Amino acid sequence: MPPRSILVTGDFVVDHHIYEGRRRHYADRIEYGVQVRQQRGGAALVFDMLREVLAAKGGSGADQWSVHLGEHKAAESRAYAFWQPFPKKEPREKQFWRVSEAMGFGGIDDTQPREPRTPATR
Repeated sequence: MPPRSILVTGDFVVDHHIYEGRRRHYADRIEYGVQVRQQRGGAALVFDMLREVLAAKGGSGADQWSVHLGEHKAAESRAYAFWQPFPKKEPREKQFWRVSEAMGFGGIDDTQPREPRTPATR
């Protein structure tokens, strides 16, 4: 029997996660600094998760399925968020990372350069 197919379509987003650092001085090497991570999000994240789940299943029927990501022709969309450890008053071993501020989306059309509207350029 040929493998069954799963086609994943939808919005393609590149998530930019900005993790709060604890280095308050450039010479401080004791604490970790700010970390910036990119991750495929939206439909691409669902596609990646399905592939991982099927790979983890191994021989238990995973070979009966194939996963495909629909073609994406639009300009890439980017999402940004700040992450901080919570709860703030707990010791580090009891904290977990959580979005402290969702900054929104940007970069929908990179072919049209625009001046950023920052307070300094208004």
